[in-house]
Amino acid sequence: MKKIIIIIAPLKSPHIEKIYRDCGDSFLFFSFRSGQRNSKVINALSWYQFLKIILLKQCNVLVIHYLSVNVLLGFIAKPFVNELVGVCWGTDLYGFASRNKTIWKFCASRFSTLAATSLNMCEYVKKQFNLEIEHRPFGLSPQFVDKNFNVKVISPIEYAKFITVKELRYKAGIDRSLRFLSELAAKYPNIKIKYDIYGSGPEIRNLKLMATVLETVNFAIDFKGEVTQAELVDIYPKYHFFICLSRMESLGLSFIEAAHFGLPPIISSAPGPTEIFGTKYKLRCKDEAQIETIIDQLYSVISDSTKYEELSNYSRDCTKPYLWKEWSSWYVKM
Repeated sequence: MKKIIIIIAPLKSPHIEKIYRDCGDSFLFFSFRSGQRNSKVINALSWYQFLKIILLKQCNVLVIHYLSVNVLLGFIAKPFVNELVGVCWGTDLYGFASRNKTIWKFCASRFSTLAATSLNMCEYVKKQFNLEIEHRPFGLSPQFVDKNFNVKVISPIEYAKFITVKELRYKAGIDRSLRFLSELAAKYPNIKIKYDIYGSGPEIRNLKLMATVLETVNFAIDFKGEVTQAELVDIYPKYHFFICLSRMESLGLSFIEAAHFGLPPIISSAPGPTEIFGTKYKLRCKDEAQIETIIDQLYSVISDSTKYEELSNYSRDCTKPYLWKEWSSWYVKM
């Protein structure tokens, strides 16, 4: 009887989709968000089909991405599969797992292999649940690799262009990014600032109201709406900086994508971006008291093409561990 490998993951996961898309008919992709709008399911199974395969012991390996409530599914399936692998993404761990520690630990301890996409998540699991876990980050999709890269020079006669690509939720800190750039524009009125925000979410109305108050002659704000990864390949090179002063960020793929195109990011002390760019990164804003210092440092980078080029190259170097060939091999070999 043919052995089957089943992958369970959220639909909004182009990285996972690409890894398993061409692996053959022994791989079946099952999504637990099949009703999501504008979503694509690869080899989608009904729950009935899934349970039938599991109970008949046809499944050799079951891989579950995003261990929220479906960690229970892994626990139930464990006696019927040879290998059970779980991968933590971020909000599953800091959300569901942190609120249901006893249940989550009991179920997660039954997995053959546990992995997390960032070091801070690995440390959290070891500290809070005393479980062994591997660091297996996500990273750049194949379309981001081998693109022409040229460091842009900021001319005094044009805008310093900033971009954010995020789901517009409170934890993304877009309001903090708006205030930061507003203070930059107020302190240095000689520079023109263009800030484009890509994405949608529950905070969009509040952010648009905030933007109408903060916009000035030298500070323009535009909400661009949702964007696909394929489109971002052509969008990122049009900007100079990526900004996202997140309140919480487990890793931050958009930071990696932007930095790969040489956009130095303005980041908070959230664990994900700090893991990528380091604690001593020049444009890392640790707290409110440090904002003015970071604003001055950012202005010096905008005003000096040599400093900008150095920071641009440093940011891109930080993305090397997240190149497709570096991070995807573990998931394929698994």
